[in-house]
Amino acid sequence: MDEENNNLNMRTDAYNRLKYEILHGAYFPGQKKFLKKIVSQDLGIGRTPVREAIIRLERYSLVEVVPQSGTYVTRIDMKSAENAQFLRREIDPDILLEFDVKSTPEIFHRLEDNLDRQTEAARIVTIIYF
Repeated sequence: MDEENNNLNMRTDAYNRLKYEILHGAYFPGQKKFLKKIVSQDLGIGRTPVREAIIRLERYSLVEVVPQSGTYVTRIDMKSAENAQFLRREIDPDILLEFDVKSTPEIFHRLEDNLDRQTEAARIVTIIYF
């Protein structure tokens, strides 16, 4: 059971680390970076968890695996980005207003606690807490 949990943790860690690096610009759209051997050395884990993390990243359209060529960071679809921006601009204010009306002091305390933990995680660069 411990070995199974360890494997799950390695897969999750590899996925979270690669996702974080993609979303924060360590890899650029169109960049061929994901040589499993190099990534596994960088992360200090075997190739299998890296391969499984890449499969998961592909499911979420963060990378594209091209047979006989390699794995590339997915290019940003500007139309999708514009649609997401529109949704955030139009819907988020309504959600925040509803939250403000319906929330309780307990919910605000939980949010403040969560923000404090995220601030600490960012300070020590621990992405798993986000």
